[in-house]
Amino acid sequence: ANAVSVVAATLNENKIPSLSAEEGQVANGLLMSQGISYYEQGRLAGKIAIRILKGEKAGDIPVAYHDEIIKKINKNTAEKLGLDLNDEFFQNAEIIGK
Repeated sequence: ANAVSVVAATLNENKIPSLSAEEGQVANGLLMSQGISYYEQGRLAGKIAIRILKGEKAGDIPVAYHDEIIKKINKNTAEKLGLDLNDEFFQNAEIIGK
């Protein structure tokens, strides 16, 4: 994760698409992520925290998951790779970058 900008630059120079499960790496140059949303993860954690603050015992609350998968695309990287963002593959993706 710390070297993602170096990895992204090397991949982009060699016209190799990249995929990550972690959305933050897309902001640092990887082409795409498809995985959890940290925002939604935080919302879910907040809902559980409210239950605890209202008196429920943490041990009585089952493990919670959210099943929403977020797809993010780095526009600059897609352009460097010559990819068409109108392609069906990128449909319903959040496009980031200028």
